[in-house]
Amino acid sequence: MIFVMSDLEVPIRGRTYREPDGAHSVMVRGRDLEPALQHVASRTDCGTLAVVGLPEAIPDLSVMKGRKLIVVDADSTRLHDFAEAGVKVGAEVEWIRSARPSSERLAATLLPVGAVVLAAGASSRMAGSQKLVLEFDGRPMIRHAIEAASEGGCH
Repeated sequence: MIFVMSDLEVPIRGRTYREPDGAHSVMVRGRDLEPALQHVASRTDCGTLAVVGLPEAIPDLSVMKGRKLIVVDADSTRLHDFAEAGVKVGAEVEWIRSARPSSERLAATLLPVGAVVLAAGASSRMAGSQKLVLEFDGRPMIRHAIEAASEGGCH
């Protein structure tokens, strides 16, 4: 779920303009960054903060430690400075250089795709061997399935 704390009009699925229950991301305009950082500090289930149009001054980003910070701006210098400040406090930083990023790009960043790897069964056609731990190309079969999902964009 994406909690939009600003007057951003973005056609992203799964957004809300009210406090969400459970895991979520926050998206704000740069001018609303301080309240967003307060929200992040108060909610351990807020894993990502996206800031569109960065403010001139970089606030204390320490609440972003261990979380994802997405910065969006057309100014390369400002992007670099914010990204550097985020990395210094231990945030995972991603930046998009654009005045108006596409909603598809933001959605892909804010709403990662998940996968369920089915890994059960009696291996009845394998003559008693556990097929998921059988090695193929030097790695267990289950590892191949997980890596294929990950390389396909799943988190």
